[in-house]
Amino acid sequence: MKKIFTRFVIFALLIGMNALAMAFGGAAGCGGGGGSEQAPQGSDQPISLNIATTGGTVELPGVAKVEFPAGAFETEVEVSLSKIYSSEVAGDYIKSAAIFEAGNSAEWMLQTDVTRQPLKDSVIEIVVPDDLFSKLGEDYVPRLFMEVVQLGADNEAIDDFEPLDSAFDPSTKKLSVILPAYAFSNLLSDDDNAYRAIIIIGEPVRRTFN
Repeated sequence: MKKIFTRFVIFALLIGMNALAMAFGGAAGCGGGGGSEQAPQGSDQPISLNIATTGGTVELPGVAKVEFPAGAFETEVEVSLSKIYSSEVAGDYIKSAAIFEAGNSAEWMLQTDVTRQPLKDSVIEIVVPDDLFSKLGEDYVPRLFMEVVQLGADNEAIDDFEPLDSAFDPSTKKLSVILPAYAFSNLLSDDDNAYRAIIIIGEPVRRTFN
């Protein structure tokens, strides 16, 4: 009888220890990161592709694609395309939006990273998300804005967004634009040897800009 009771106690203790381990393991897995912002669940994964000197296209299905012409790079380079979610970048856009009388914007930004500075302009085609498309007022069209960084006093980086002349097709909800080569800046990149361009979809409050 004592042996049966002892086995029962040991079995109960093992079950209890296992339950505690699972509880603490789950709590650890739910902990926050170091401060980098996480994309909402279900967002598209970044994509990378090598582009030869003959040019090529990198596409994030259902989101955007970037086409580099022949001669855009002197050697083969790696190009990465991703959606990012950054409150800091969104704040920079809001400050610039006041200047250009722009309104709502998409929740995410399109980020393109290259390992070399492009020598020629590229073409971007980007799909306007449904949540922004539904907010567009009558006769208003979305517009693309690119982030530009300039060095101010004491080499302080000043971030602004500038509007791009983009064409919009409401039937496909796609915006297309020529992205100038200088839009790719190593000041936007975390790597001094890499170049980055950041694009955001915004809604102008008025149809045209002076």
